[in-house]
Amino acid sequence: MKPTAKGSSKAEITAAENALSEKYLFENNPLAMWIIDVKTAKFLDVNKMAILQYGYSRDEFLQMTAIDIRPEEDKELFRLSRSSQQGEAPNFNKGIWKHQKKNGEIILVEIFAQDIAFEGAPARIILSNDVTERKKTETDLELRNKELADYKFALDETSIVGITDNKGKIIYANDNFCKISKYSREELIGRDYRIIKSGHHSKAFIKNLLETIRIGKTWKGEIKNRAKDGSTYWEDTTIVPFLDEQGEPFQYVSTRFDITKRKEAELKLRHRNKELVRINNELDRFVYSVSHDLRSPLTSIRGLLSFIEEESSEADTIEYAKMIRSCINRQDAFIENILTYSRNNRLKVVSEKIIIQQTAAEIINSLQGTKEAEGITFDIDITEDEPFYSDRLRFYSIMEHLISNAVKHHKQRVSGRYIKISGKSDPDKLKLSVADNGIGIDKEYHKKIFEMFFRLSGQADGSGIGLYIVKDTIDKLQGSIEVQSEKGIGSIFNITLKNLNKVKRIKT
Repeated sequence: MKPTAKGSSKAEITAAENALSEKYLFENNPLAMWIIDVKTAKFLDVNKMAILQYGYSRDEFLQMTAIDIRPEEDKELFRLSRSSQQGEAPNFNKGIWKHQKKNGEIILVEIFAQDIAFEGAPARIILSNDVTERKKTETDLELRNKELADYKFALDETSIVGITDNKGKIIYANDNFCKISKYSREELIGRDYRIIKSGHHSKAFIKNLLETIRIGKTWKGEIKNRAKDGSTYWEDTTIVPFLDEQGEPFQYVSTRFDITKRKEAELKLRHRNKELVRINNELDRFVYSVSHDLRSPLTSIRGLLSFIEEESSEADTIEYAKMIRSCINRQDAFIENILTYSRNNRLKVVSEKIIIQQTAAEIINSLQGTKEAEGITFDIDITEDEPFYSDRLRFYSIMEHLISNAVKHHKQRVSGRYIKISGKSDPDKLKLSVADNGIGIDKEYHKKIFEMFFRLSGQADGSGIGLYIVKDTIDKLQGSIEVQSEKGIGSIFNITLKNLNKVKRIKT
């Protein structure tokens, strides 16, 4: 039996030892603790963690009340909670509340309280657990969960979503999946994904899909599937493997969009294209017929006219022959324009290097022998700083129409008549103008002259299709055309064409 202190009973010693033990636990508790007076809420004692956590010294705490560690918005509520007449006031002795440190920082703490006797007077011991980080994590988690729920909702509303395990068994199917496949969710869950297989795709196609997702890669493509009632539908599909810790797929998430209408439209378009190819071939045969069958008689008539003009000495007969020749020439020009228009719309643009000045000179040489060109001075001023690339046939057609129009619509029997072709090429474009001092065009007709079959009043010759073909051809070559003209003064046609040289040269 252990000896006891003189004058102290064993019970008193035990009580003293318990008090010391409790004091030690209080002082060294890893959570902040304090004791307050029940009536005044004055701090009676605080432990080390409270001092560390809140930033006040022990002496400062003992000069404060529990109200002092509340933020301003809670202080009045705390006072009300201490009044027995405020039965519905919040209970600050339990739950999660805001506390304010000495430095002003607000923290969230979970409070646990127990009424005790301290030095013979009613008191309350408070345990304060800082849950700021925990609540922040919980809030972040709630936000993340809401975000994920929103994403899932958006996917379910807009997409066809299915999830399978690594064996291909369906473990999730959203409403859209059920709707398009015409299977109920109960009929789909647990079944192999082949339940909607249409048999449209080749073995190689399916093999590529499976091999891609089984090594953990995302697969994207278009799949034709079959519904429960036998109808088929197309889906734009993305399959994403979800990997485990070993990097092996444990499930596959498929998001799909119904593209059946688009595929049907594509099929109709393919059929329409085939029909257009057929029509185009027929048009080719028609163009061949126009080129040979219609122009051959014109050639024969020209030969007869030449014979008449050489053999006849009657003035009236010769005049009639000239009138017939003029009509034939107009008809031949119209046929040539139709052929040009047809070629422009059917043939692809073939880019090749063009010597602009040489092209202009060739056209002028072909026109200078005509009666309309007599007395007209031709001037070519073209700077070719960079090689110009475009479609040779189309470019020649543009230049020929503009220059021949300038000749045809020039003033008659007037001195000083001229036609000037000027321009400049650079790596990006060609700027070219055809100017004359001919009869000119009223401003009100500047836009109309590019319309099909438009002819200026008082001009019987011409088909009204030439400038339309010029505009159409320039559009095909990614260019533009504009006219500056004044009646009785002359006209300037300005064109800009894209330089179709794929390799741009850099000046050094």
